[in-house]
Amino acid sequence: MLVALPFHRCSSLCRRALFVAQSFVGLVLGSVVLAQDAASVVGAVSYPVGQNRMITVGVPLLRPAIAAGVVEAADAEGLTVVDGEGVRKSLAGLLAEGSSYFLEVVGHSTGAASEWIGHRLEVDEQGSRSNQAGKIALADSSFNTLAKSTLSQLSGHRVVVRPHWTLATVFGTGSTANLNSSNSPAEADQVYFSTANGLSVFYFRKGTTPQWRSLSGGAGNQDGAIIPPGVGVFFKRQGTSAVFTITGEVRATRFIRSPASSGQLLVSGFPVAASPADLRLVNGLTAATSPAAADQLLRWNGSSFESFFLQSGSSPVWRKESLESIDFTSSKLLDAASAVLLRLRAGPTSTLAQAVPFSL
Repeated sequence: MLVALPFHRCSSLCRRALFVAQSFVGLVLGSVVLAQDAASVVGAVSYPVGQNRMITVGVPLLRPAIAAGVVEAADAEGLTVVDGEGVRKSLAGLLAEGSSYFLEVVGHSTGAASEWIGHRLEVDEQGSRSNQAGKIALADSSFNTLAKSTLSQLSGHRVVVRPHWTLATVFGTGSTANLNSSNSPAEADQVYFSTANGLSVFYFRKGTTPQWRSLSGGAGNQDGAIIPPGVGVFFKRQGTSAVFTITGEVRATRFIRSPASSGQLLVSGFPVAASPADLRLVNGLTAATSPAAADQLLRWNGSSFESFFLQSGSSPVWRKESLESIDFTSSKLLDAASAVLLRLRAGPTSTLAQAVPFSL
């Protein structure tokens, strides 16, 4: 039986509620309540959105793993993963048709520290299903934080395979979804992915079975469009207000962010508020005395953006354009369930490691 704890307010745009099974122990991390059992920490995040309003949505939780084990060997075909009894773990019967998955390194079998912990690779679903040796095939992807040429370094590491969050699993789909559907994109609920090339727009299309469609992608069903780890989206509500709630697991190891490009919405890897320093957005970025020449963070407040820039000096610091006397580098600018837009003057960032901000 699940017991709903009271909602804890994180801003005017988002609240989070964590549901605790009666046998679990409740943990309080600042204003966030978590539920813990022997295997994992689970919780829920809630996204309230007002009538005809737009919010940023960040998903700091994880969908349950479909497989876990230790990497026994790696080659060009993929990873050989075994369980605690040394039995090979094949994904052939575990991958749902049309779903997308990623593999994440969560530790070393010996408990030793490792630079590879927290890194992720996209699973090649078709290749994994068809591999006769039961290996996990991996795909080339911009979501990867690790080059496939380094796979041999993962021998002896513990890994998990999880399904991605998608438009359907975050916002819902079909006739029972709490969404406004329409044949006209302008009258339907919308999701915007922000990229260096502008906005990629999806809308909830009316039909016998309503579904997500791409504004530029034709008539194909986009329910499975991926919301990658660490990446946020804009959600625009048409009509009445609504609340969306998702449940998931809390990441227990550090989070490695894929290289971020200018215009991307960044999300914390954990369900707690984060600062630019927490996200490692200080060293390696472009700092300047003028906001126009520096990298920027734009925080959506429900109606407009608040702008922050990386000011140069003996040590770069984040300043608010309208309030340059205050250092915001360690301020929690990013709510646990929202996103902040990164604007870069140069190319994409390197992979960035966000440390676990609590003890479980």
